[in-house]
Amino acid sequence: MENWITVATFTYPTELAVVKSFLEAEEIEFNVKDELAVQADNFLSNAVGGVKLQVKPLDVERAKIIVSEFGYTPEEAFVPSVFWTKFDALTSSFPFLSKKSVEERFTILAGIALFIIVTLVYFAV
Repeated sequence: MENWITVATFTYPTELAVVKSFLEAEEIEFNVKDELAVQADNFLSNAVGGVKLQVKPLDVERAKIIVSEFGYTPEEAFVPSVFWTKFDALTSSFPFLSKKSVEERFTILAGIALFIIVTLVYFAV
């Protein structure tokens, strides 16, 4: 299975049509994710994260140029915020939580904190 990299996300498949024709003209292989789901029901676009245009790693820069020529913003590499980086560093050594993802660790710890607060308020009243 080949790696595909998302270079742009569109709200509707019709926005992608012209970009696809230019990618074909440049002989850039591409893959489109969630296009049929959004075509079936446009309201699903936000739920699935839009229609994603993906290309092979060698064609990423050329595809981003084509996408930006049509006024769309190409995807950038995800860089986590300082909060998540520090939270990950602090909680990665916790027993029972070290093998969980950052999001799962945050959810578990937030749930424990909420439980403690609710319990304290309950007994204080």
